[in-house]
Amino acid sequence: MNQDRLQVGLLGCGTVGTEVARLLAEDPRLAARFEIAAIVVREPAKPRAVTIDRRLLATNPIAIAARPDVDVVIEVMGGLIPTTDAVTAALSRGAPVVSANKTLFAEHGPWLRDLAVRCGTDVRFEAAVAGAVPVVQILRRLARTDRVVRIEGVLNGTCNFILSEMQRNGATFQDAVAIAQQLGYAEADPTRDLDGSDAADKIAVLAQLAWGSEASFQDVQRLGIDTLTAHDHRHAQDQGRTWRLVAAATETGCLVVEPRLLALDHPFARLTGPENAVTITGEYTGALTLAGPGAGGLATASAILADLDHVATAQPTRAQLAPLA
Repeated sequence: MNQDRLQVGLLGCGTVGTEVARLLAEDPRLAARFEIAAIVVREPAKPRAVTIDRRLLATNPIAIAARPDVDVVIEVMGGLIPTTDAVTAALSRGAPVVSANKTLFAEHGPWLRDLAVRCGTDVRFEAAVAGAVPVVQILRRLARTDRVVRIEGVLNGTCNFILSEMQRNGATFQDAVAIAQQLGYAEADPTRDLDGSDAADKIAVLAQLAWGSEASFQDVQRLGIDTLTAHDHRHAQDQGRTWRLVAAATETGCLVVEPRLLALDHPFARLTGPENAVTITGEYTGALTLAGPGAGGLATASAILADLDHVATAQPTRAQLAPLA
């Protein structure tokens, strides 16, 4: 173990975790600054797409998060159990946490952020919303200096891929879902994407940041793209329009996720593949639209590593490490 490098506890090694592990090992700028101390997996014997020292593998995320030699915890397990306890264990001992878990922050975001402040550390979750699009950090800044009045976005790359595949290539809904799964944009069970639950988690997180609210998944009215019929898609084609799954929130507390029929020149309609976009409307700034890759292991890993870089520059427990070149 190199004491000049920050020791990373990686909780999860699926699609995103594999990319994080690969980049930390293969990018010389990252490898000079970070060392993986442990990787939590469900099945240690399972073959993996990245070469991993099997001595690093563990199965208990709470134990790894609590280890005093782990400087920072990266959480890419997803879900609430046992993830909530693992993140709590890390923050409670003053270790920063970087997470991609939208469900965790939709349910417990305000409490976890408060815990991090009380314990003198940081919890960052840029990767939980909109993949590589830096909407969390920008919204945080705007909320401190402007009055945010509305947020709208295409926040689920899986749904956007499916709808754009149907629009551009004439694929059926079932075929588009299958293609998304083959390309790694959709899970084996894509239910939470298709029914709007994933986007609901994300818009709740953005509402928390914009207005300091206690918004959660349960506060979001939602319809998914699985409610659209063949007739709906034909109707869109006949009108020269396209469907997009749009999440929206206002300062009055209205949160909704729903399919919307958009003109082809609408910024959201022009998104292709797994792209995401968010429009934040402020009283002073007006409408600011951010767009970029919203799904896939590499896009999400890039957001995690940006957060990791941020917490590394604030870490006093190791030798001062230069920011990425």
